[in-house]
Amino acid sequence: MQKFRIIYLKFKNAYIKVSAKRYSTLAGTLVFFLLLSIIPFIYITTLLFNMFNVSFDWILQLDMLSDYQKVIGIFLDLAKSATSGTSIFFIISAIYSSTTFFYHMRRSGEIIYNYERKKGGVLIRFSAAVFVIIIMFIGVIFGGIFVAFQVTYEHILPSIFYRILVYIGVLGLAYFIIMLLNLYICPYKNKLKNTVKGSLFTLVFWTAIFILFTVYINYLSNFQKLYGAFAFIIIFIFWLYILMQGLIIGVILNMKDTIIKKDKSY
Repeated sequence: MQKFRIIYLKFKNAYIKVSAKRYSTLAGTLVFFLLLSIIPFIYITTLLFNMFNVSFDWILQLDMLSDYQKVIGIFLDLAKSATSGTSIFFIISAIYSSTTFFYHMRRSGEIIYNYERKKGGVLIRFSAAVFVIIIMFIGVIFGGIFVAFQVTYEHILPSIFYRILVYIGVLGLAYFIIMLLNLYICPYKNKLKNTVKGSLFTLVFWTAIFILFTVYINYLSNFQKLYGAFAFIIIFIFWLYILMQGLIIGVILNMKDTIIKKDKSY
């Protein structure tokens, strides 16, 4: 009984610390700016995919995203339609717009880490643009690897082994990107190894949410009856909100492993 009490107190203290950082409010803020940034982000990424002759449609071929293909397809169609008649000024504008999410993610990190910023708003915007480009190139590289793997092994390997390898690859990519997000959101100079624990929590949390939402949508949901044609939009926004909560909590968990040196902050 004493062990259960100790575990309960640990969870209670952890929840108090997480709640003190206003994780739910920060998650809602990030969802708002993510929705503003997602179309420009996919637009620029689509241009990069076309430049390297890699199809962006590989995302729709992932079985784990089958229940979200309608929403993903809408964003892809909107981004693809914008690629016609583009200009350099439009591309620059799209890159700037796609940085909004990462810019406010960094601002959220300042709140979480109690960082008092004096200046550097332009620098943060520039770092957000650089980070956006890095994430885009990672997506292009992984997309190229996935397409090459699919062409080479899809009809050679047994279906179950092929899917397991794809899932491992996607989870590995997700974990790496989560670690980069944790590294970026910290307003102090940090090391990748300090993001391991929180990133792992976020990955497990996101995986569980994917599974639970898939079950809920397919077997338990009454969203379609309640919201009609807007059901998939409501589900998508709520899904993003839960995912952002998992990300913020992971960032908070990483604070213990982060050595903050204010004289090296940036």
